[in-house]
Amino acid sequence: WYWVQESFYARQMWDFIQGVIIFKSWRLDKSRKNPVAETTQQDTCESWSMRVKEEALKHRYCDVVGIAKVEPELVFDREWELGEVTEPWVIVIGHAMDYREIASNLQKDDNKKRPFWKNKFLPEVREVLDTYLRSQRAAFKLASWIRDQGYQATGHGGPKGAPINTLHAAIKAGLGELGKHGSIINDELGSCLRFSYVLTDMPLVADEPKVFGADDYCLRCQACTRACPPNAISDEKQLVRGVEKWYVDFDKCVPYFNENYGCAICISICPWSRPGKAPSLIDKLKKRDLN
Repeated sequence: WYWVQESFYARQMWDFIQGVIIFKSWRLDKSRKNPVAETTQQDTCESWSMRVKEEALKHRYCDVVGIAKVEPELVFDREWELGEVTEPWVIVIGHAMDYREIASNLQKDDNKKRPFWKNKFLPEVREVLDTYLRSQRAAFKLASWIRDQGYQATGHGGPKGAPINTLHAAIKAGLGELGKHGSIINDELGSCLRFSYVLTDMPLVADEPKVFGADDYCLRCQACTRACPPNAISDEKQLVRGVEKWYVDFDKCVPYFNENYGCAICISICPWSRPGKAPSLIDKLKKRDLN
């Protein structure tokens, strides 16, 4: 999968604007970090957690933030490339995408493979990549602030968000539930968001996973299943590495994504992603449960 992913990014570089975004992300990743302050500031775990969230939300590219403990299942088994993860905490940052840009893919009148010159500069692909870049900036800013307090911290972000499984970390940090389409559904922003994160040894308190009914809603909804061009989204949960969960066949998804220079149809068709819709869906689910 590593080489499949690398070939995809190489293909995307043919689009100049997308290439610039990916290059900027690479430059951010390689940029110099301010050293950890010699004096370690002292505070309680609870206070640090509150201050970290306040500091993250000050940044214009952070809309939601949560904290999770780094467990072995969060870490990719790729030490040959990434090195060992030693920090005990992960701070997950979510940044909203522009729904109008993402939903532009719903205006296409066919699912056939198009010539590459018609696939260049797709607004939905640029918006995804640009949101990754903006959220990454927020993560690096937060990591810099944590180092100023005397603690180790490293910012990470997409589109290559290793070494942590970002979606799993976001669920543990209380930022949403896993949707049928394989993306996080947030109780405010739906699926129209992207994540970055900070690994740190600052003493923190983990947030609890949040359950608000998205999983139950997905059981009855078939919007993304029907809209997926390569039929990659399963309408039933499957056993994945010993856990029953929603399943996306990436052997179908990734080739289509690559051939068409992007997709994101499952995110834009998701009812939760429409601006302002998520809170009303939660209210309906609560009323249904009461009845």
